[in-house]
Amino acid sequence: MTARAAPGDAAAMQETSSARGRCAGPLEPSGIPRTTRAGAARFAALGRVLAFVLPASFAGPAAGNAGPVQQGADPGGLAAPTTTSQVRIDRETLTLDFTGDPATCRVHAAYELTNVSGDAASLDLVFVAPYAGELSIRRDGAAVATTPDPAVRLPTDWTAGTEGLDPRTGKTYELLDAGSSRLWGFRLDVPVGGRCRLEADYVTHLGYDRGQADFVIRHFVYVLGPARYWAGFGTLEVTARVPAEYAVATLPALERRGVRDGVVTWGGSFTGVPADVLRISKMRRPDAWTDNAALLAVVPPVLLAIVAAVLIPWLLSRRLRPGATAALSAVAALTATLAGGMAWVDFVQPVLGELSHGTGIFYGAVAAEALGASLSTVAAAIVGYRWSKRRRRAQ
Repeated sequence: MTARAAPGDAAAMQETSSARGRCAGPLEPSGIPRTTRAGAARFAALGRVLAFVLPASFAGPAAGNAGPVQQGADPGGLAAPTTTSQVRIDRETLTLDFTGDPATCRVHAAYELTNVSGDAASLDLVFVAPYAGELSIRRDGAAVATTPDPAVRLPTDWTAGTEGLDPRTGKTYELLDAGSSRLWGFRLDVPVGGRCRLEADYVTHLGYDRGQADFVIRHFVYVLGPARYWAGFGTLEVTARVPAEYAVATLPALERRGVRDGVVTWGGSFTGVPADVLRISKMRRPDAWTDNAALLAVVPPVLLAIVAAVLIPWLLSRRLRPGATAALSAVAALTATLAGGMAWVDFVQPVLGELSHGTGIFYGAVAAEALGASLSTVAAAIVGYRWSKRRRRAQ
């Protein structure tokens, strides 16, 4: 039990401390100098500023879960602006990769073309791809120059419509918006009897619907109808890779061909053009992560703030003076809490992005991190000072 110092002892302590340059100003009844208490107040003010500013700094990652309730998918595909009787599509191969960002799909389309006429063919073609993505077109492996927004008219039936596909039922329903894309024009020369392979690569943002279920429904569309404007169409091969935690619906129907390393492969082979539009929708299935998303997003940043406010001062108070302990504990706690909290929120963002109510949970996690950082900073300064003071008295 520590005896309380008499008024004369307190004055002596103040004088000694001032002489050594360890504290300036009279002691408060708590034993903490006013300057340290003022510093703690400044840390608290900084914490309030951070609590206001940090959510805005996370607006970018959260943008994938913000915006309208529904947004149609951006259609893509190859089109000949006018009917051509010279070049035939012998085979089209469409490879779709949904294993990256849950809100996007990487598209690879390959066309095997043959000039079936007796004359050389020179075609002005258009590829339709989303505004946000970069389009790469190659002929027999060599890059093809493209012109954005060419002054051409697409076939009147070029449309993805406003229909969405529900992965739970496999049935279509109406969306508010059909999405939009950008045109890329290029010229393709095919000699008499010649063959060539045309390839296109791009990344498209998927349409979404947050109003149908607890989880976001993601929509992909690829327009197939313009293939009928060519001299003929042979076969279509479709392959789609989707993470196993997603329920999937396709139209025309694709078959499940197997699962490997947590990724399900869907595929289909068609003779002729099977439909005007290929539609694929996916929706994440519930699991332990999504069922406890709120706790998993909010609790770890709070626990980290508590640990930082206790562990860091305990380590520093063993070697440093009270003033230095308070300052370094505050800075270290703030840094550790922000760095750890940002890493955690970034880690859970893919899960939150698939929840229809994920925006609220995301900003709740950011608010918890900001509050935890501000409180941890102040607490670490106060705790560090007191522990260092007690150890020095004990010595």
